[in-house]
Amino acid sequence: MYQDFSYFYDRFAYDIDYGKFYRYYKKIFERFSLSPKLVLDMCCGTGTLTTLMAEDYDMIGVDSSWEMLDVAREKDKNGNILYLNQSMTDFELYGTVDACYSSLDSVNYLIDDGDLKKHFLLMKNYLNPNGLYIFDISTIYKFRYVLGNKTFTDETETDLFVWQNCYENRLLTMDLDIFSETDNGTYERISETHYERGYTVLEITKAAEACGFRVEAVYDEFSFLPAHSKSTRIFFVIRSVEQ
Repeated sequence: MYQDFSYFYDRFAYDIDYGKFYRYYKKIFERFSLSPKLVLDMCCGTGTLTTLMAEDYDMIGVDSSWEMLDVAREKDKNGNILYLNQSMTDFELYGTVDACYSSLDSVNYLIDDGDLKKHFLLMKNYLNPNGLYIFDISTIYKFRYVLGNKTFTDETETDLFVWQNCYENRLLTMDLDIFSETDNGTYERISETHYERGYTVLEITKAAEACGFRVEAVYDEFSFLPAHSKSTRIFFVIRSVEQ
Protein backbone atom coordinates (compact mmCIF):
# COMPACT_ATOMS: atom_id res chain seq x y z
CA MET A 1 0.00 0.00 0.00
CA TYR A 2 1.33 3.41 -1.04
CA GLN A 3 4.60 2.14 -2.48
CA ASP A 4 5.57 3.92 -5.69
CA PHE A 5 2.62 6.25 -5.08
CA SER A 6 4.32 7.59 -1.96
CA TYR A 7 6.53 9.95 -3.94
CA PHE A 8 3.50 11.45 -5.71
CA TYR A 9 1.17 11.59 -2.73
CA ASP A 10 1.83 15.18 -1.69
CA ARG A 11 1.49 16.43 -5.26
CA PHE A 12 -2.13 15.28 -5.35
CA ALA A 13 -2.94 15.97 -1.69
CA TYR A 14 -2.65 19.74 -2.16
CA ASP A 15 -6.33 20.21 -1.23
CA ILE A 16 -5.99 18.55 2.20
CA ASP A 17 -6.05 21.22 4.92
CA TYR A 18 -3.70 19.67 7.46
CA GLY A 19 -3.86 22.83 9.54
CA LYS A 20 -7.57 22.21 9.98
CA PHE A 21 -6.85 18.77 11.43
CA TYR A 22 -4.18 20.25 13.70
CA ARG A 23 -6.52 22.92 15.08
CA TYR A 24 -9.41 20.49 15.43
CA TYR A 25 -7.38 17.96 17.41
CA LYS A 26 -6.17 20.70 19.75
CA LYS A 27 -9.76 21.79 20.35
CA ILE A 28 -10.77 18.19 21.10
CA PHE A 29 -7.95 17.86 23.62
CA GLU A 30 -9.16 21.04 25.31
CA ARG A 31 -12.82 20.00 25.17
CA PHE A 32 -12.07 16.70 26.89
CA SER A 33 -9.60 18.16 29.42
CA LEU A 34 -6.52 16.41 28.10
CA SER A 35 -3.07 17.98 28.00
CA PRO A 36 -1.00 15.36 26.19
CA LYS A 37 2.77 15.45 26.03
CA LEU A 38 3.43 12.39 23.86
CA VAL A 39 1.09 11.84 20.88
CA LEU A 40 0.96 9.01 18.35
CA ASP A 41 0.11 9.67 14.71
CA MET A 42 -1.20 6.31 13.50
CA CYS A 43 -0.89 5.90 9.72
CA CYS A 44 1.09 9.13 9.52
CA GLY A 45 1.75 8.87 5.78
CA THR A 46 4.22 11.46 4.50
CA GLY A 47 4.27 13.20 7.88
CA THR A 48 2.84 16.61 6.99
CA LEU A 49 0.41 16.58 9.92
CA THR A 50 2.93 14.88 12.20
CA THR A 51 5.35 17.74 11.56
CA LEU A 52 2.66 20.31 12.38
CA MET A 53 1.70 18.54 15.60
CA ALA A 54 5.37 18.36 16.60
CA GLU A 55 5.26 22.12 17.18
CA ASP A 56 3.26 21.41 20.36
CA TYR A 57 3.78 17.76 21.26
CA ASP A 58 6.40 15.03 21.29
CA MET A 59 5.43 12.87 18.34
CA ILE A 60 5.62 9.27 17.19
CA GLY A 61 4.55 8.41 13.65
CA VAL A 62 3.59 4.88 12.60
CA ASP A 63 2.96 3.79 9.02
CA SER A 64 3.06 0.49 7.16
CA SER A 65 4.73 2.07 4.11
CA TRP A 66 8.43 2.66 4.48
CA GLU A 67 8.27 4.67 1.26
CA MET A 68 5.84 7.12 2.90
CA LEU A 69 8.09 7.27 5.96
CA ASP A 70 11.09 8.12 3.78
CA VAL A 71 9.20 11.23 2.64
CA ALA A 72 8.11 11.98 6.22
CA ARG A 73 11.65 11.84 7.59
CA GLU A 74 12.79 14.40 5.03
CA LYS A 75 10.27 16.87 6.51
CA ASP A 76 11.55 16.34 10.06
CA LYS A 77 14.43 18.80 9.82
CA ASN A 78 15.25 18.62 13.53
CA GLY A 79 15.04 14.86 13.81
CA ASN A 80 12.64 15.10 16.76
CA ILE A 81 9.97 12.69 15.52
CA LEU A 82 10.24 8.94 16.03
CA TYR A 83 8.98 7.15 12.92
CA LEU A 84 8.19 3.43 13.01
CA ASN A 85 7.45 1.18 10.03
CA GLN A 86 4.59 -0.91 11.43
CA SER A 87 0.96 -1.72 10.66
CA MET A 88 -2.28 -0.77 12.40
CA THR A 89 -2.89 -4.34 13.53
CA ASP A 90 0.66 -5.29 14.47
CA PHE A 91 2.66 -2.49 16.07
CA GLU A 92 4.84 -2.21 19.13
CA LEU A 93 5.80 1.04 20.81
CA TYR A 94 8.55 1.62 23.36
CA GLY A 95 6.00 2.74 25.94
CA THR A 96 2.61 4.34 26.32
CA VAL A 97 1.34 7.61 24.86
CA ASP A 98 -1.10 10.22 26.15
CA ALA A 99 -3.15 10.50 22.97
CA CYS A 100 -3.40 9.13 19.47
CA TYR A 101 -5.06 10.19 16.27
CA SER A 102 -5.54 8.57 12.88
CA SER A 103 -6.50 10.80 9.97
CA LEU A 104 -8.09 10.55 6.55
CA ASP A 105 -10.08 7.32 6.99
CA SER A 106 -7.15 5.09 7.81
CA VAL A 107 -9.51 2.99 9.96
CA ASN A 108 -11.50 2.21 6.79
CA TYR A 109 -8.42 0.32 5.59
CA LEU A 110 -9.13 -2.32 8.25
CA ILE A 111 -11.07 -4.54 5.87
CA ASP A 112 -10.83 -8.05 7.34
CA ASP A 113 -13.12 -9.41 10.03
CA GLY A 114 -11.46 -8.96 13.42
CA ASP A 115 -9.05 -6.25 12.26
CA LEU A 116 -10.98 -3.49 14.03
CA LYS A 117 -10.86 -5.21 17.42
CA LYS A 118 -7.23 -6.19 16.90
CA HIS A 119 -6.39 -2.54 16.26
CA PHE A 120 -8.38 -1.25 19.23
CA LEU A 121 -6.78 -3.78 21.59
CA LEU A 122 -3.32 -2.59 20.58
CA MET A 123 -4.37 1.04 20.96
CA LYS A 124 -5.74 0.28 24.42
CA ASN A 125 -2.44 -1.36 25.35
CA TYR A 126 -0.39 1.71 24.40
CA LEU A 127 -2.68 4.51 25.60
CA ASN A 128 -2.30 5.84 29.12
CA PRO A 129 -5.42 5.63 31.31
CA ASN A 130 -7.93 8.30 30.25
CA GLY A 131 -5.97 8.84 27.04
CA LEU A 132 -7.89 9.78 23.92
CA TYR A 133 -7.92 8.17 20.51
CA ILE A 134 -9.32 10.42 17.77
CA PHE A 135 -9.97 9.01 14.32
CA ASP A 136 -12.16 9.73 11.33
CA ILE A 137 -13.84 7.46 8.82
CA SER A 138 -15.45 7.92 5.45
CA THR A 139 -19.05 6.84 5.86
CA ILE A 140 -21.10 4.26 4.02
CA TYR A 141 -23.17 7.16 2.70
CA LYS A 142 -20.02 8.66 1.15
CA PHE A 143 -18.95 5.34 -0.36
CA ARG A 144 -22.40 4.75 -1.82
CA TYR A 145 -23.35 8.20 -3.09
CA VAL A 146 -20.14 10.23 -3.44
CA LEU A 147 -17.34 7.83 -4.39
CA GLY A 148 -18.92 4.56 -5.45
CA ASN A 149 -18.68 3.48 -9.09
CA LYS A 150 -17.26 6.83 -10.19
CA THR A 151 -14.02 7.95 -11.80
CA PHE A 152 -12.06 11.05 -10.78
CA THR A 153 -9.07 12.66 -12.47
CA ASP A 154 -6.51 15.29 -11.54
CA GLU A 155 -3.36 16.57 -13.18
CA THR A 156 -0.26 18.65 -12.69
CA GLU A 157 2.12 19.96 -15.33
CA THR A 158 3.86 16.58 -15.53
CA ASP A 159 1.47 14.02 -14.02
CA LEU A 160 -2.05 12.69 -14.61
CA PHE A 161 -3.93 10.95 -11.77
CA VAL A 162 -6.89 8.64 -12.48
CA TRP A 163 -8.96 7.23 -9.58
CA GLN A 164 -11.62 4.61 -10.43
CA ASN A 165 -13.96 3.29 -7.75
CA CYS A 166 -16.22 0.29 -7.34
CA TYR A 167 -18.43 -0.04 -4.26
CA GLU A 168 -20.03 -3.40 -3.50
CA ASN A 169 -20.96 -5.25 -0.30
CA ARG A 170 -19.59 -2.38 1.81
CA LEU A 171 -16.15 -2.68 0.23
CA LEU A 172 -14.76 0.22 -1.81
CA THR A 173 -12.20 -0.86 -4.40
CA MET A 174 -10.03 2.01 -5.64
CA ASP A 175 -7.90 1.52 -8.75
CA LEU A 176 -5.31 4.29 -8.82
CA ASP A 177 -3.16 5.17 -11.81
CA ILE A 178 -0.55 7.88 -12.22
CA PHE A 179 0.90 8.70 -15.63
CA SER A 180 4.14 10.56 -14.93
CA GLU A 181 6.32 12.28 -17.51
CA THR A 182 9.91 11.05 -17.54
CA ASP A 183 13.07 12.98 -18.38
CA ASN A 184 12.98 11.82 -22.02
CA GLY A 185 9.38 12.99 -22.53
CA THR A 186 7.68 9.60 -22.36
CA TYR A 187 5.18 8.63 -19.67
CA GLU A 188 5.51 6.02 -16.95
CA ARG A 189 2.36 4.36 -15.58
CA ILE A 190 2.22 3.58 -11.86
CA SER A 191 -0.76 1.58 -10.59
CA GLU A 192 -2.03 0.50 -7.20
CA THR A 193 -5.31 -0.90 -5.90
CA HIS A 194 -6.60 0.08 -2.47
CA TYR A 195 -9.54 -1.24 -0.46
CA GLU A 196 -11.64 0.44 2.22
CA ARG A 197 -14.46 -1.02 4.29
CA GLY A 198 -17.61 0.81 5.27
CA TYR A 199 -18.41 0.73 8.99
CA THR A 200 -21.51 1.81 10.87
CA VAL A 201 -21.27 3.89 14.03
CA LEU A 202 -22.73 0.97 15.96
CA GLU A 203 -20.09 -1.47 14.70
CA ILE A 204 -17.24 0.81 15.71
CA THR A 205 -18.85 1.63 19.05
CA LYS A 206 -19.31 -2.04 19.95
CA ALA A 207 -15.74 -2.92 18.93
CA ALA A 208 -14.27 0.01 20.88
CA GLU A 209 -16.28 -0.74 24.03
CA ALA A 210 -15.34 -4.43 23.86
CA CYS A 211 -11.67 -3.39 23.92
CA GLY A 212 -11.85 -1.09 26.94
CA PHE A 213 -12.78 2.25 25.41
CA ARG A 214 -15.64 4.60 26.09
CA VAL A 215 -17.03 6.44 23.09
CA GLU A 216 -17.07 10.08 24.14
CA ALA A 217 -18.38 11.60 20.92
CA VAL A 218 -19.14 10.99 17.25
CA TYR A 219 -18.94 14.29 15.37
CA ASP A 220 -19.80 15.45 11.91
CA GLU A 221 -16.72 16.52 9.97
CA PHE A 222 -14.60 19.15 11.79
CA SER A 223 -17.48 20.19 14.02
CA PHE A 224 -18.87 19.51 17.45
CA LEU A 225 -22.26 18.61 16.04
CA PRO A 226 -23.49 15.00 16.12
CA ALA A 227 -22.88 12.90 13.03
CA HIS A 228 -26.00 12.34 10.93
CA SER A 229 -27.26 10.02 8.21
CA LYS A 230 -25.75 12.10 5.39
CA SER A 231 -22.39 12.82 7.01
CA THR A 232 -19.58 11.98 4.60
CA ARG A 233 -16.77 12.02 7.16
CA ILE A 234 -17.23 11.52 10.89
CA PHE A 235 -14.83 11.80 13.79
CA PHE A 236 -14.80 9.46 16.78
CA VAL A 237 -13.37 10.47 20.14
CA ILE A 238 -12.86 7.43 22.35
CA ARG A 239 -11.22 7.27 25.78
CA SER A 240 -9.20 4.49 27.38
CA VAL A 241 -10.94 3.55 30.64
CA GLU A 242 -10.04 1.29 33.52
CA GLN A 243 -11.79 -2.08 33.47
